[in-house]
Amino acid sequence: MSFKKDIRHILIISIFIFILSLPFINKAFHIDDTAYIYVARQIIKDPLHPYSFNFDWSSQSGLATHITNPPLVSYYIALIILFFGERESIIHLFFVLFPIIAGISMFYISKKFTNKPLVSALLLIGSVSFVAMMHDVMLDIPFLAFFLLSIVMFVYGVDLNNRYLLALGSIFGGFAYLTKYSGIIIIPILTAYAMLKKNSKSLIYLIIPILLIVFWNLYTFVVYGAPHNSEILSWLLKSQNSFGAESLLIRLLTNVVYIGGATIFPLALLYPFLIDNKNKLILAATTVAGAILSVMLFFISKNFIFRYTIPQLTLFVFLFSTGLFFLFVIARYYLKIIICNGQNANNIFLFLWFIIVLFFISTLAGGAVRYITILIPPIIIIYFNVIDDCKLLNFKKLKNFIFFALASTSILSIAVAYADYEFADVYRNFSEIASQYKTSDNQLWFSGHSGFQYYMQKKGYKILGLNDNSPKKGDIVIKAQIPSPRKFSPLLKERLMLLDTKSYIGNLPLRVHNPKARAGFYTYGGGFLPYSISHASLEEFDIYKVVR
Repeated sequence: MSFKKDIRHILIISIFIFILSLPFINKAFHIDDTAYIYVARQIIKDPLHPYSFNFDWSSQSGLATHITNPPLVSYYIALIILFFGERESIIHLFFVLFPIIAGISMFYISKKFTNKPLVSALLLIGSVSFVAMMHDVMLDIPFLAFFLLSIVMFVYGVDLNNRYLLALGSIFGGFAYLTKYSGIIIIPILTAYAMLKKNSKSLIYLIIPILLIVFWNLYTFVVYGAPHNSEILSWLLKSQNSFGAESLLIRLLTNVVYIGGATIFPLALLYPFLIDNKNKLILAATTVAGAILSVMLFFISKNFIFRYTIPQLTLFVFLFSTGLFFLFVIARYYLKIIICNGQNANNIFLFLWFIIVLFFISTLAGGAVRYITILIPPIIIIYFNVIDDCKLLNFKKLKNFIFFALASTSILSIAVAYADYEFADVYRNFSEIASQYKTSDNQLWFSGHSGFQYYMQKKGYKILGLNDNSPKKGDIVIKAQIPSPRKFSPLLKERLMLLDTKSYIGNLPLRVHNPKARAGFYTYGGGFLPYSISHASLEEFDIYKVVR
């Protein structure tokens, strides 16, 4: 009976994923999608040398070793392209595999740690971060899939003392690392579970991901002269000053905002806990803290290109105070549960999972909504454990609340995903009309990366290099505002005349990656909000002519 029930739940999870995926199946490639597709093209040419091609990306040029993640998923993309082509809908369809793996893994993890496994899995699938990232060819959902699959296999392997599950869990932990270097944190997480369960013998299986890590870095050292992991870590520490006070503060601040706005629907994060009057005081205090920060941000942003507006700061206060309130309440209730339950190993493990990931994304790998995707599973499980153990809602209220939480979270997520779909499509659309500026006598150049670079290069247009003064009289140079355009060289700048500016306005007044709207879904450099209500242009393209 339990097996049949699990099959029904897995079917529900799969159907829910397809409902959230299929409407966006033709989404344009954008942000980091481009990098992993270019690596896949290289793999098709030379499978043993995935980075052996020249790649322009933002301020960097040269050998593609500056791509900041390992190529496991690019090998998967290469197989798709090799057999089915490079169409967006085809690649996205094959990528549905990863959300399904993540959803089913979350279901079985939740069965171990909470009495609401199906709801927990559906809330993960329906969360803002998950839904928006599910329609990209970036690594976040594939990484989450391997990450959760590793945990579920290893956890059940430890509990059942099953060496096959332990081996599989360790292998998938290695796959998580070979998908994103963030996967290194799977080792302390799995170690924590084995130690809490007093099963130290299972730790021997963690030699598998460690060997995969060593092998990959030895291989890249032999082929490229430096271990890829160390090269990227060195770049990360130099370019982002990850452990500097300002960087740590900003990452922690944005992670709080993302928890408030891009996990479970904000009001659903608040409601169950406001029955307790003490929690109302905590909410008041976090709101005051958010208001103080917003005032500071208002005055600091006068030095920014785009200053925060009052509506944007109001949204910031709401999301920040919600996220901070949730963290305070979870700490208050959950630490009490851990103590009262005799330091239950499962509760401690969930808390450690949460703390390890939060620390990691606040230091080495954070600053965008996508990084909290691996934080959402422990958040959801802890969230329901607190509601149940502290009896915050009776059965009827809980049933209605779960429906509200799932429905409201999914609606918000679909809206954000649609806004991201519109934004991504701008570059594909513009590449189709850019030909009006091309003649038989001129060359069309462009400045900008991500999806803009992908679609413009697909049309045969040339990317403008660093300090490039190559364009000749009569050539056209097009600069996109958002995707890290390179500054024109001083010599070229003197030879350019602005012909036109092409603006794109979205159907929905919601922005996800837009400096004017202070929305920084993909990087806090765009703003501290994960999304923003705004009528700002989705993108603007400046079209220049070389006049001499």
